[in-house]
Amino acid sequence: MNKKAIAVVHILFLTVTFNSPGEKVQYEMQAVQDMTFDNPFLSEEFIRSPMVQDRDPASRGKSKEISMKAYNWGFSFSPIEIRSEDRVKITVESTEGIHGLFFPQMGINTGPVVTDEVSVIEFVVSGSSDIIFGCNIPCGNGHYSMNGQLRVLDR
Repeated sequence: MNKKAIAVVHILFLTVTFNSPGEKVQYEMQAVQDMTFDNPFLSEEFIRSPMVQDRDPASRGKSKEISMKAYNWGFSFSPIEIRSEDRVKITVESTEGIHGLFFPQMGINTGPVVTDEVSVIEFVVSGSSDIIFGCNIPCGNGHYSMNGQLRVLDR
């Protein structure tokens, strides 16, 4: 499957809404219609938001390294607090199952992290904001509770 097809399937997973028992599951297709850039997870409005990150490893802030474990159904480190312009390096290890770490507002994701394997992402965030992260690999009943927060404080 190509990346765009995987993205569409993922967006459908993210936008499913569960109603009361007996009602059908509804899919919101608006997210699919908003895919206007090469990164199919984000709309143009999201990409232009003030919390957009810079992947250039140089930054005006300090370096911050975080080791995080992903497990069924949570992350070992949340919330994460950093300062604007800090260079952040997050190492993610899955201790059970296959998971991913995804920052939808920034378009950053580790890809699948298999049990006992590690993935590393690095980024710089400008401006203060609260950024949500979550698991982007459907991993079972508790998948949608697998999320956390990155707090970006003013320098």
